[in-house]
Amino acid sequence: MIFTLTLNPSLDYILKVCDFKLGQTNRSNEAYLLPAGKGINVSLMLKNLGYESTLLGFLAGFSGAEIDRSLRELGVIGDFIFLDHGHSRINVKLSSTQESEINASGPKIEQKDLEKLFAQLDCLSDGDILVMSGSLPIGVDQGIYAFVMQRYEKRNLKMIIDCSGEALQKTLPFRPYLIKPNRSEVEEFFSLQNPSLEELKQCAIDLCHMGAQNTIISLAGEGAIFATNHEALHISAPCGKVKNSVGAGDSMVAGMIAGIERGMSEKEAFLYAVSCGSASAFSDGFAKLEDVEKIFKILKENQ
Repeated sequence: MIFTLTLNPSLDYILKVCDFKLGQTNRSNEAYLLPAGKGINVSLMLKNLGYESTLLGFLAGFSGAEIDRSLRELGVIGDFIFLDHGHSRINVKLSSTQESEINASGPKIEQKDLEKLFAQLDCLSDGDILVMSGSLPIGVDQGIYAFVMQRYEKRNLKMIIDCSGEALQKTLPFRPYLIKPNRSEVEEFFSLQNPSLEELKQCAIDLCHMGAQNTIISLAGEGAIFATNHEALHISAPCGKVKNSVGAGDSMVAGMIAGIERGMSEKEAFLYAVSCGSASAFSDGFAKLEDVEKIFKILKENQ
């Protein structure tokens, strides 16, 4: 089974403004609310690819209830823990001549809430996939993902990590199956400024030397890098009109999982991951399966 863990889910309030002017009153020509958070995004993309997953994490208040309702409406299975206090965060995403966003911090998580989560994770079985991704809410230590990996390291679980900084660094000794930082997160991790493609490829290999079994570095319009201990492969992004970059990296994670579930090699699954990320970037929401397959065919032919 596939599980995605989103410790700090959100409602994304997406506003489209033709020409946003800072310091002035602006009116949107389109606005809508979407349930979001990295793990949630992975599950939504997996649903489009034909794979069911169970969403884990914390919800609170009226916004948490709306996240749960929206996901059920979309046909995604949630097994969230509802907190006694606070409300799930509402993030503002502004789409104009440039994309901007304001992300809230979210509710405070108490130890009793974490114990409920561990009770859920205790039920995972050998062979299950657990995606742990996204920012951490108030009250949760940066080492939480590493703690989960250590707690279940004797089980045959595929742990996939998409986070940054200290939270990522602490997971590496426990050999996550896959990590997926983006360019800016890698630059911060290695204290680099404007690294070349070859330097980024070496960073991907170095992350594997530090413990990751596989590393994907997402590079937005430049495609992505895939690395193991011994080699790194760069795939350029296919041509297309970018409509929405939000969730493209999470779509890549979903694509990698789908590829593995389909019995692909890790390199072929990486091509499928890039296809998913690109297809979602070219879509208003998460990409449909047929759009992914078209891009995947093109990428395979170009290899």
